[in-house]
Amino acid sequence: MPKIVSDHVIYSAAIRLIVERGYHGATTKKIAHAAGVSEVTIFRKYGNKQALVQQALEAVVQNTNIPEVTEFTGDIRKDLLRILRSYESLTTQSSELFIVMIAEMVRDPELGEWFTIPYAMFQKMSRLISSYQDQGVLRKETPSDVLAALLGPLMYVVLMRRALPATEITPLDLQKHVEAFLDGHLA
Repeated sequence: MPKIVSDHVIYSAAIRLIVERGYHGATTKKIAHAAGVSEVTIFRKYGNKQALVQQALEAVVQNTNIPEVTEFTGDIRKDLLRILRSYESLTTQSSELFIVMIAEMVRDPELGEWFTIPYAMFQKMSRLISSYQDQGVLRKETPSDVLAALLGPLMYVVLMRRALPATEITPLDLQKHVEAFLDGHLA
């Protein structure tokens, strides 16, 4: 009887190898070996490496529960804090993957399709920002710029703490960040 391996095991192996070796270094043969399956299993389940990686990235982003995270409740502080907590969790768990993905996309523009998954997540967050602008709570500015102002400091802290673990980079106090952000963006 053939061994049944969950998608999660294969996704984890693919992501780990991409982080360690880059997209091109993470061959289907190496992914299969790391997941404990045959290379034929990879091709049967996913068709090709690009489809496997796309599905693995979708699984990473789905773990953030974006529909719930981007729900408009009318309480801007709670909504922004919920976005920041979710984004912090995602970037803390997957910062190395995102760094490798961005570097790989620069070298191989065909891999830009990878970014459609996080981009869809950012679009939903931008729509939440737009909702608060439409309500007159936030100033009218380009929603993606406002989102960058909200998420940028968090991304910086997470990436710098990952890149320079021996340094004293203080974690971002998310509640204080929301208040400082609102000081500059409330209508």
